Amino acid sequence: MGRIAGAARAAGAFLVVVLAMGAGLVHGAPRPDFSRIRILAIAPFADEASLSRQIADWGSVRLGELMTRSRFQVIPASRVATEMQRLGIARSDLISPSRTVAVGQAVGADAVLTGRVTLLMQERERDDTDGPSFGGTTTRVDVDVRVLDITTRVNLFQDTFSCTTPTLFSGPFSTAAMECVVRDVALLLGR
Repeated sequence: MGRIAGAARAAGAFLVVVLAMGAGLVHGAPRPDFSRIRILAIAPFADEASLSRQIADWGSVRLGELMTRSRFQVIPASRVATEMQRLGIARSDLISPSRTVAVGQAVGADAVLTGRVTLLMQERERDDTDGPSFGGTTTRVDVDVRVLDITTRVNLFQDTFSCTTPTLFSGPFSTAAMECVVRDVALLLGR
Protein backbone atom coordinates (compact mmCIF):
# COMPACT_ATOMS: atom_id res chain seq x y z
CA MET A 1 0.00 0.00 0.00
CA GLY A 2 2.94 2.37 0.70
CA ARG A 3 4.09 2.10 -2.91
CA ILE A 4 0.66 3.02 -4.23
CA ALA A 5 0.43 5.98 -1.85
CA GLY A 6 3.88 7.17 -2.98
CA ALA A 7 2.86 6.92 -6.63
CA ALA A 8 -0.38 8.80 -5.92
CA ARG A 9 1.54 11.52 -4.06
CA ALA A 10 3.97 11.80 -7.01
CA ALA A 11 1.07 11.99 -9.47
CA GLY A 12 -0.52 14.77 -7.41
CA ALA A 13 2.73 16.72 -7.28
CA PHE A 14 3.17 16.30 -11.05
CA LEU A 15 -0.37 17.60 -11.60
CA VAL A 16 0.45 20.66 -9.45
CA VAL A 17 3.47 21.38 -11.66
CA VAL A 18 1.43 21.03 -14.85
CA LEU A 19 -1.40 23.24 -13.52
CA ALA A 20 1.04 25.92 -12.37
CA MET A 21 2.66 25.76 -15.76
CA GLY A 22 -0.66 26.20 -17.57
CA ALA A 23 -1.75 29.09 -15.32
CA GLY A 24 0.96 31.37 -16.66
CA LEU A 25 4.61 31.96 -16.20
CA VAL A 26 5.86 30.28 -13.09
CA HIS A 27 8.75 32.70 -12.64
CA GLY A 28 6.70 35.87 -13.33
CA ALA A 29 8.82 37.46 -16.07
CA PRO A 30 7.21 40.47 -17.77
CA ARG A 31 5.92 39.98 -21.30
CA PRO A 32 8.33 41.42 -23.87
CA ASP A 33 7.13 43.42 -26.88
CA PHE A 34 7.24 41.21 -29.96
CA SER A 35 4.87 43.41 -32.01
CA ARG A 36 7.43 43.99 -34.82
CA ILE A 37 8.25 40.28 -35.18
CA ARG A 38 6.37 38.31 -37.83
CA ILE A 39 8.83 35.52 -38.58
CA LEU A 40 10.55 33.76 -35.68
CA ALA A 41 13.36 31.25 -36.26
CA ILE A 42 13.93 28.69 -33.50
CA ALA A 43 17.57 27.65 -33.42
CA PRO A 44 18.61 24.20 -32.20
CA PHE A 45 19.32 24.49 -28.48
CA ALA A 46 22.93 24.31 -27.35
CA ASP A 47 23.85 22.06 -24.45
CA GLU A 48 26.29 22.82 -21.67
CA ALA A 49 25.22 20.04 -19.34
CA SER A 50 26.76 16.62 -19.86
CA LEU A 51 24.49 14.11 -21.60
CA SER A 52 21.98 16.82 -22.55
CA ARG A 53 22.32 16.95 -26.37
CA GLN A 54 19.33 14.69 -26.93
CA ILE A 55 17.09 16.66 -24.56
CA ALA A 56 18.34 19.95 -26.10
CA ASP A 57 17.39 18.70 -29.58
CA TRP A 58 14.01 17.51 -28.37
CA GLY A 59 13.33 20.84 -26.62
CA SER A 60 13.95 23.03 -29.66
CA VAL A 61 11.86 20.76 -31.89
CA ARG A 62 9.02 20.62 -29.34
CA LEU A 63 9.02 24.42 -28.93
CA GLY A 64 8.65 24.74 -32.69
CA GLU A 65 5.68 22.37 -32.59
CA LEU A 66 4.03 24.35 -29.79
CA MET A 67 4.60 27.63 -31.62
CA THR A 68 2.97 26.53 -34.91
CA ARG A 69 -0.34 27.93 -33.65
CA SER A 70 1.19 31.20 -32.47
CA ARG A 71 0.92 34.63 -34.07
CA PHE A 72 4.39 34.09 -35.57
CA GLN A 73 5.38 32.32 -38.74
CA VAL A 74 7.83 29.85 -37.21
CA ILE A 75 10.96 28.57 -38.90
CA PRO A 76 11.67 25.20 -37.24
CA ALA A 77 14.94 24.16 -35.66
CA SER A 78 15.61 21.59 -38.41
CA ARG A 79 15.65 24.28 -41.12
CA VAL A 80 17.75 26.61 -38.96
CA ALA A 81 20.20 23.74 -38.29
CA THR A 82 20.59 23.15 -42.03
CA GLU A 83 21.45 26.83 -42.59
CA MET A 84 23.82 26.84 -39.61
CA GLN A 85 25.66 23.87 -41.07
CA ARG A 86 25.84 25.54 -44.49
CA LEU A 87 27.26 28.71 -42.87
CA GLY A 88 29.69 26.75 -40.66
CA ILE A 89 28.07 28.05 -37.46
CA ALA A 90 27.91 25.78 -34.40
CA ARG A 91 25.17 25.95 -31.78
CA SER A 92 27.61 27.39 -29.28
CA ASP A 93 28.45 30.19 -31.77
CA LEU A 94 24.95 31.64 -31.35
CA ILE A 95 26.12 33.35 -28.16
CA SER A 96 27.51 35.93 -30.62
CA PRO A 97 24.84 38.38 -31.87
CA SER A 98 26.58 38.71 -35.25
CA ARG A 99 26.44 34.94 -35.84
CA THR A 100 22.79 34.86 -34.72
CA VAL A 101 22.01 37.71 -37.13
CA ALA A 102 23.73 35.82 -39.98
CA VAL A 103 21.59 32.74 -39.30
CA GLY A 104 18.43 34.83 -39.03
CA GLN A 105 19.14 36.58 -42.33
CA ALA A 106 19.89 33.27 -44.04
CA VAL A 107 16.48 31.85 -43.09
CA GLY A 108 14.56 35.11 -43.61
CA ALA A 109 13.58 35.65 -39.97
CA ASP A 110 12.78 38.87 -38.11
CA ALA A 111 14.09 37.36 -34.87
CA VAL A 112 15.92 34.24 -33.71
CA LEU A 113 15.15 32.36 -30.52
CA THR A 114 18.19 30.59 -29.09
CA GLY A 115 18.27 28.24 -26.14
CA ARG A 116 21.04 26.73 -24.07
CA VAL A 117 20.54 23.81 -21.67
CA THR A 118 22.64 24.82 -18.68
CA LEU A 119 21.54 22.12 -16.26
CA LEU A 120 20.18 18.60 -16.56
CA MET A 121 20.23 16.96 -13.18
CA GLN A 122 18.66 13.95 -11.54
CA GLU A 123 18.41 13.97 -7.81
CA ARG A 124 17.09 11.53 -5.24
CA GLU A 125 14.62 13.38 -3.10
CA ARG A 126 15.28 13.65 0.61
CA ASP A 127 12.52 13.31 3.22
CA ASP A 128 13.36 16.66 4.86
CA THR A 129 12.14 18.88 1.99
CA ASP A 130 9.64 21.64 2.58
CA GLY A 131 7.98 21.33 -0.83
CA PRO A 132 5.90 18.56 -2.35
CA SER A 133 7.49 15.14 -2.19
CA PHE A 134 7.66 13.15 -5.41
CA GLY A 135 8.68 10.07 -3.45
CA GLY A 136 11.79 9.22 -5.45
CA THR A 137 13.99 10.75 -8.09
CA THR A 138 13.39 14.12 -9.72
CA THR A 139 14.83 15.60 -12.88
CA ARG A 140 15.59 19.30 -13.25
CA VAL A 141 16.20 21.13 -16.52
CA ASP A 142 17.39 24.75 -16.79
CA VAL A 143 17.38 26.47 -20.18
CA ASP A 144 18.66 29.98 -20.95
CA VAL A 145 16.49 31.52 -23.68
CA ARG A 146 17.15 34.62 -25.77
CA VAL A 147 15.19 36.26 -28.59
CA LEU A 148 17.32 38.53 -30.76
CA ASP A 149 15.81 41.06 -33.21
CA ILE A 150 17.76 40.59 -36.46
CA THR A 151 17.36 44.19 -37.64
CA THR A 152 18.21 46.07 -34.44
CA ARG A 153 20.46 43.40 -32.87
CA VAL A 154 18.62 44.03 -29.61
CA ASN A 155 17.75 41.21 -27.23
CA LEU A 156 13.97 41.38 -27.07
CA PHE A 157 13.99 38.86 -24.28
CA GLN A 158 16.46 36.88 -22.20
CA ASP A 159 15.73 34.68 -19.19
CA THR A 160 16.35 31.27 -17.64
CA PHE A 161 13.51 28.77 -17.48
CA SER A 162 13.64 25.90 -14.98
CA CYS A 163 11.43 22.95 -14.23
CA THR A 164 11.67 19.94 -11.93
CA THR A 165 9.53 16.86 -12.50
CA PRO A 166 9.32 13.42 -10.94
CA THR A 167 11.41 10.92 -12.87
CA LEU A 168 8.69 8.35 -12.15
CA PHE A 169 6.75 9.82 -15.09
CA SER A 170 9.55 10.79 -17.38
CA GLY A 171 12.25 8.19 -17.54
CA PRO A 172 15.96 8.60 -16.88
CA PHE A 173 16.49 11.82 -18.89
CA SER A 174 13.37 13.82 -18.45
CA THR A 175 11.43 15.01 -21.45
CA ALA A 176 8.68 16.01 -18.97
CA ALA A 177 10.93 18.64 -17.39
CA MET A 178 11.88 20.00 -20.82
CA GLU A 179 8.20 19.96 -21.84
CA CYS A 180 7.47 22.14 -18.82
CA VAL A 181 10.23 24.57 -19.85
CA VAL A 182 9.20 24.87 -23.51
CA ARG A 183 5.53 25.32 -22.59
CA ASP A 184 6.56 28.21 -20.33
CA VAL A 185 8.53 29.75 -23.21
CA ALA A 186 5.57 29.28 -25.58
CA LEU A 187 3.25 30.95 -23.08
CA LEU A 188 5.60 33.90 -22.79
CA LEU A 189 5.77 34.30 -26.56
CA GLY A 190 1.98 34.37 -26.74
CA ARG A 191 1.13 30.97 -28.13
